[in-house]
Amino acid sequence: MSDRDLAARHRDLRKWDSANSAAVNAMRLVLQTIDMDGVIVVGEGEKHSTPVLFHGEMVGTGHPPAVDVAVDPIEGTPARALGRPNTLALAALAEALKCKVSDLTVFVLDKPRHENLIRELNEAGARVKINSGGFIVGAMLAAMPGTGVDVMMSTGCASEAVLAACAVKAVDGGMQIRRAPQTAEEELRVRSALGKRADQILTEADVCKSEDVFLAATGITDGGLLHGVDFQRDGVMTESLVMRARSGTIRYVRAIHRLEKLMQFSQIDYIGDGYKDKDMAENHG
Repeated sequence: MSDRDLAARHRDLRKWDSANSAAVNAMRLVLQTIDMDGVIVVGEGEKHSTPVLFHGEMVGTGHPPAVDVAVDPIEGTPARALGRPNTLALAALAEALKCKVSDLTVFVLDKPRHENLIRELNEAGARVKINSGGFIVGAMLAAMPGTGVDVMMSTGCASEAVLAACAVKAVDGGMQIRRAPQTAEEELRVRSALGKRADQILTEADVCKSEDVFLAATGITDGGLLHGVDFQRDGVMTESLVMRARSGTIRYVRAIHRLEKLMQFSQIDYIGDGYKDKDMAENHG
């Protein structure tokens, strides 16, 4: 049972803030049980000012190995992520893939800041797959074979770029990243800190330097990559994938969680917020 299961319960009630809080707390509790000497290097606190999973927080049991941990309990803003399906130069790319620009399918997030990008892609003749959210998912779809997506072009936050780079590296994909401040304040902060390097083009290897990278993702809502959480009469079904860069292995995990058994030892109330009473009413109604 994961933080995604808790988030999915709040998704069904459209309690967006509660969903994010439940996901953060559940993820932190699970991380503390893993044998690792971990430190959060990309956390939740930067985005939502949460008191846990912040940059520099130590997680795990404190035993080796020492690892850097990047987390994103719910990709994107919860209100948008939980209500939607899966939160380069075209000529050069087409040449590398040995195809025409008109054969390319480009994943783009449906954001006002991408209106010009979408228009330029249409004028170039590329097929555009517009999605309401899912920066990390878009990068994974572009890097993995058989998804129908050739490239992802979008602007996201720094934490999403780091996680996307980990996923792309795990499948031997390629990624080009440029810092894109969205406000004058962000622009000033970036250029003050980096100077001329502010315009540097980075790759997945620059952002994720280790060769021993693991990435785990679980679906909350149904999407092009994973099925979402499914509440059934006898349990909760989830679908996850685990990727490792060193071996290139991608594992898909389908799990059924028995809530009544989990509640015998878990510190997390998986059946809280009136769900037990609601289910009983439905079963006997």
